[in-house]
Amino acid sequence: MRNPKVPLLLVLLLILVYLTGCVKESQPDQAIIQVTPEPSPIPPPVHNLTRNTYHLTIQSAIDAAVHGDEIVVSTGLYNENIDYSGKNILIRSSDPESTFIVTKTVIVGGSLGPVVKFISGETNDAKLIGFTIRNGNHLWGGGIYVNNSSPVIAGNTITSNQGRGIGIVNYSSPIINQNTISFNTASLINGGGIGVENNSSPTITENTITSNFSEFEGGGICVHSGTVIINANTINSNTAGWHGGGIFLGSSSTASIIGNTIHFNTSPNSGGGIFVCHTSTLLPAFERPLGWGTTRENIPPSLWYDMTIAGNTFSGNSHGGDPNNGA
Repeated sequence: MRNPKVPLLLVLLLILVYLTGCVKESQPDQAIIQVTPEPSPIPPPVHNLTRNTYHLTIQSAIDAAVHGDEIVVSTGLYNENIDYSGKNILIRSSDPESTFIVTKTVIVGGSLGPVVKFISGETNDAKLIGFTIRNGNHLWGGGIYVNNSSPVIAGNTITSNQGRGIGIVNYSSPIINQNTISFNTASLINGGGIGVENNSSPTITENTITSNFSEFEGGGICVHSGTVIINANTINSNTAGWHGGGIFLGSSSTASIIGNTIHFNTSPNSGGGIFVCHTSTLLPAFERPLGWGTTRENIPPSLWYDMTIAGNTFSGNSHGGDPNNGA
């Protein structure tokens, strides 16, 4: 006789297996835990590219650098006054070719002295490239002060400083190239944009020197006792309180002034465009009219007349003196 319990047990076993499978199928998948890595800390903005070290300020990077280092500065506002401290290093913005980057990489002097100093015998291997330099305050050089040094200053905007935009004194021979030098005010001293003194020999090329003011001489550029090359610059809308709205070439000086555009500069006395002292030497002599730098002190003899002499183009300069004595 067959046992009736066997089919029943079999049925119950099948039901149990079925229910166990359903429970397993109904269980949610095992939770997946996602681990988000912590973001890398943002490095300080001043990078010594040569040594791969980072610094919070430009000056601290200079202090830690040695000759030959390259320091790259990120965009930002740097409230400091920096001194190269005799180190022949390159300090540049992240992209000196970008007007936007130059405008956004700003060293602000806070009226506490020159914004940048080269005063310890730096050579042409010391370079400052691609910054906006503003709000310095120093009689001899509110923006950049160069004393017995010869750095390269290129691709910067040097603006709104009290004192000369760039002051160059005491046997210095810097290279000043492709900068915009504007709205600097030199009170109690000559040379609103650039002032050169004491046997210095700068090379000043391809700059835009505009809207600077000197209380005395040389609203744009003033040279006293120096030998300078002033080539291919745009020198416009500068004002001198005495003589030489655009350029003043003082006594015991020699200048090669070739290929510049000199316009809309003003002087209340003489030499709206250029004032040339009779004891100075203006080159190239063979291209200048008779009397430049000898018996006539101002050039050219025209108030508004457009003219080109030695590759220089003069226009729209004005002065308050004799119309035969200035541009």
